[in-house]
Amino acid sequence: LRLPGFDEDGPTLEIFQYIPQENAPLSTPNRVGFGHIAFGVDDVGRAREAVLAAGGSAVGEVVTSFVPGKGKIEWAYVRDPEGNIIELQTWS
Repeated sequence: LRLPGFDEDGPTLEIFQYIPQENAPLSTPNRVGFGHIAFGVDDVGRAREAVLAAGGSAVGEVVTSFVPGKGKIEWAYVRDPEGNIIELQTWS
């Protein structure tokens, strides 16, 4: 996946599936190394429910904050069915 905001020589995100798979401890958002990936979504609550319905799990609740000069941000952390942490966020 080509990351937005970069030309064709810019960074990409590659997603692989390995067989066989090794089990690993669950990650946390603040650990060293890769902790989570964030996606901008139109509706955090609906996106969170879609992840949960697909076999994911919640990592806390939906949070709303106001950032001076930026606006309102709403976000939530979830785990996909494999245990990877995803941050869902929207600004308004």
